[in-house]
Amino acid sequence: MNVDLAYVLGVYMSDGSAHRHAGNWIVSLTAIDKDFLEETLRAIEEVTDKTNTPIYPQDRDGQKRMWKFSVYNKELVLLLWDFTDHKRRIPASILFGSIAEKLSFVAGVLDGDGFVSHSKNGQYQVGIVNTGDWAKDQLPGLLQSLGVKVTSVKTSWPNTQFNANKPLHRVHINVRSFVASGGYSKIARKHERLESYYEQHKDEFTDADRQRRYKRLKLVSPSETIGSYKAMPE
Repeated sequence: MNVDLAYVLGVYMSDGSAHRHAGNWIVSLTAIDKDFLEETLRAIEEVTDKTNTPIYPQDRDGQKRMWKFSVYNKELVLLLWDFTDHKRRIPASILFGSIAEKLSFVAGVLDGDGFVSHSKNGQYQVGIVNTGDWAKDQLPGLLQSLGVKVTSVKTSWPNTQFNANKPLHRVHINVRSFVASGGYSKIARKHERLESYYEQHKDEFTDADRQRRYKRLKLVSPSETIGSYKAMPE
């Protein structure tokens, strides 16, 4: 396990797809944020040495443009299936992994199925929404092992075609504890909101909070692109 694979696993568990179609083994991702796809591909390339996968637009009438990539790699598909039991569980190697690996996995999940919001009244919110039971059964414990407080876990049954007959688990996260624990995002807009929260509330953090955040973020140090992080040796 390493931080790049941990991030890819988090993306796959939340918003990614690994499947076989017409004899091809495909890992794909579709999202609004192009930088999300770029960061995921960078991590995949570190894991597989596969390069030059194109990202192409998907235009939708009256809606925001989406972006998609498809990586043709049987070994990667089988690896994702095996590690997660086809998205049924968080890998044990993550649950018992290093701080950096746990943070990277959580970042992948947050980027895929999470939100970092900042309302007009100044309130910040962080949470993760997913239909997999691992979100309610395993994710809270993983977050707590990092020192992140989970404020609530709620399950609903949305009456929509997309989520028909599937429960939707909402994991709400205490923003201060998430930031203090080194929680981060590789998507620029989410990264900027987390940084904005820290700058606005910096005086409320203890010296121990600041030191812990600094040390943990050094494990995934920002590169030249603002929401982009690269692994550093512990």
